[in-house]
Amino acid sequence: MPFAIHSPSVPILARLQSSSEAVQSPQRKNRARKQNSQIQMNVEDARASTKKLAILRAQQSGATGNFMSMDSEFNNFLIPVIPFQMLEKPKTVKDPG
Repeated sequence: MPFAIHSPSVPILARLQSSSEAVQSPQRKNRARKQNSQIQMNVEDARASTKKLAILRAQQSGATGNFMSMDSEFNNFLIPVIPFQMLEKPKTVKDPG
């Protein structure tokens, strides 16, 4: 056994975690990885559906145009996307005649 497991300076939770990791079988570790990846997929699906819902709500409330959604740790934000041609000044064509 490693010295850290018996050391009184290491918190008991850390000692329990390190001893339980040593006992875990490869199948159990694979199962835990699969569960973590499944949870991550569920989180990504939930984010995608909330983005779609936010865009639909904005369009139903009368907003026109395209939106880009941006995630933040606080909320989802909708940012209107303005095509680049709309930002340019109209070009005037000189009459050659």
